[in-house]
Amino acid sequence: MTFEKCHLWPRGDFTMITDLSYIKLGPTAVNTFQLALQFISYHGYFNGSLQISFSDWYHLAINKMILNDDIAILFFITAKHLEQINDMRKDVISAEQLRYTILHKDDNPDGKNRNYLVQIMPLALVISMAGCNHEETGFDTKFPSYRNAFDFISRNLKKFCSILLLCDKLLMKQLVTSANVAVECIPPPTRIHVDQLANLNIAFEGVILPLLNKINERNITPDGSWSVLKKKIICTYQSTEIRFDDLVCLISNLLQPDMFGIHDLPTTNGSTNGCNSKQPSYEKRFTPCCLAKYRKLAVFGWNHLETFISPLYGGLNFKICNGHSKSSYLFFPQYSKTVNISNTNGCNPILLGPVIDTVFLSNVHHCSISVIAHKIVMRNCTNLRLFICVSTPPVINSDCFNIQFGPYNFFYSALENQLAYANMKLLDISQNQWRHPIVCSELFPPTYYKTELTKIHGIFKPLAPSSFYIQPNIFDMNFKTSFFQFFRIRTIPYIYMKSWEQSLDKMRRSDWKASDKKMLSDADIRYLLKKSA
Repeated sequence: MTFEKCHLWPRGDFTMITDLSYIKLGPTAVNTFQLALQFISYHGYFNGSLQISFSDWYHLAINKMILNDDIAILFFITAKHLEQINDMRKDVISAEQLRYTILHKDDNPDGKNRNYLVQIMPLALVISMAGCNHEETGFDTKFPSYRNAFDFISRNLKKFCSILLLCDKLLMKQLVTSANVAVECIPPPTRIHVDQLANLNIAFEGVILPLLNKINERNITPDGSWSVLKKKIICTYQSTEIRFDDLVCLISNLLQPDMFGIHDLPTTNGSTNGCNSKQPSYEKRFTPCCLAKYRKLAVFGWNHLETFISPLYGGLNFKICNGHSKSSYLFFPQYSKTVNISNTNGCNPILLGPVIDTVFLSNVHHCSISVIAHKIVMRNCTNLRLFICVSTPPVINSDCFNIQFGPYNFFYSALENQLAYANMKLLDISQNQWRHPIVCSELFPPTYYKTELTKIHGIFKPLAPSSFYIQPNIFDMNFKTSFFQFFRIRTIPYIYMKSWEQSLDKMRRSDWKASDKKMLSDADIRYLLKKSA
């Protein structure tokens, strides 16, 4: 007879997508779980569907929930991202197009555009997780954010499970009976069928392991929480139904922090705030796992040129930390799942390929970064040049300053294959969202609390055309392919390309050898010679 034990934890990609800790909740305490349950009850009573259009959501967010305009748009975009958590290909969503639907609501009264509908469950989860804020909850910042998310969910498990289960069609019809009285929590005696637990897959995953075996996360292939709980309930209760209070108790007993911990800020010397005053020591860590999306690669305080070209690195979670003035170029030409850059100041350009999900920038200063991503979030960053191709508006916390945005500039021949592996594509000029970032400050409008409006002047601006360039690199660059022609003509605005070509022409006409700076240090050259040996 085999004795087994079940393990559950919040999904790493779920806690990453719903990380809204850069949003301030305001001077008064806000119960975001109550806010989410009120939203479900209101929509469920008047509409009864499991979807909501952007125009309906915007009306609720602004007029009923009194949310900030930018926050309402950000929540919708984040919920759409969460809805597609298991999809490789994600929708391109423009904040400008969403605003356009509000201004022209009469032209499209039912909002039947595919991009402008979202499931209410991910939207309610985004609302609830907005309360997981380090400053407001008093969490110790020495703990990684995925641990804080676990604590936040654990302390509010009844309400969290209520949100997930109320978004089931039958339970919504059964329990939502009034628009004026929200369902604060599912009543304890409510019978939940195991098939109604499928909604939990969006937030939790788990595994069933032999009890006596030592756990090694590197050899584990997680499964959806539904299948784990279904087996546990049927074996324990000899039934396909379970009371809600028993379900919450069961999940509480099985729940643990994410054993993979993909969403954490890599740090050294126990420091998470600010850049190190001393030059940090070089370190590189690689955590292998069966599935690429759980692998982690972290690099700290690099001194020479870094190239990450091993096939093992494809599709992993990449952490970059403690870059400094002597850190040379960092090339990651492969596709990745997520990228997290923190505590970096004055390093040479960081050049990245496609990123399937999110790029987080925290405490990054005086740096140039090139990346293709679905979403980019930055907080406490200054004096950055970002060359990006992004399918949702970049999110900037109001504590950032002088963030310059330009089109993606890192071309290499293998980029076409890496985009195919990631199931992504280079966006043309009209789709790339680098021009339209969202600046976030408080959950509610500042005037609601009689405070001054946030001044966004100086936070971001478009990159000057004279500052744009195609990044030189050490990889094969075939400029005769149709892919390069698309990259050159369709993804880079003409004014940027013209300015770069004119600067190249001036360089050719002048004595460029006399004024050319040495791009690679002696350490870089020794590193490249060693790599090619």
